[in-house]
Amino acid sequence: MGTKFNDILEDADINLEEIISKTKEAAEVIGKKSAEKLEQSRKKVEYFDTKSKLNKQYEKYGRLCFDQMMGEEVSEDELSECAAKISELKDKLEILSVEVEAAKEKFNDAVNAAAQKAQKAYEGIKKEFEGNGETETAEVEIDPIDEGEAE
Repeated sequence: MGTKFNDILEDADINLEEIISKTKEAAEVIGKKSAEKLEQSRKKVEYFDTKSKLNKQYEKYGRLCFDQMMGEEVSEDELSECAAKISELKDKLEILSVEVEAAKEKFNDAVNAAAQKAQKAYEGIKKEFEGNGETETAEVEIDPIDEGEAE
């Protein structure tokens, strides 16, 4: 017959409130990281939107230059305005590229740190179980909750 889950917790000197607290902390970290990932995604969308606008400006500038070469009347102001817009969008794209990369690195660093923290916590719990004679292959029996108890 297997060991009761409550017996394991009592034998390992593990406090259920501590487990719940650590689980809450992990959930909060995950929530914060999700918000950071959402912001990173927004930056990527803005980056691709800016890139699309830049391509349209290049296309417009190319059409104007072609029209001019074909002898059509093209305003120098329109060409200058288009060139200025291209320059502006290129600058914005460069800034967004740096921001996206920085957000990506920050997120990856935070995820790696959280993974290391979780690994250390797991190793600590494992040592507590091993210190009490429990092994990784121990069977655990969990008593089902009666429907009346669950409410």
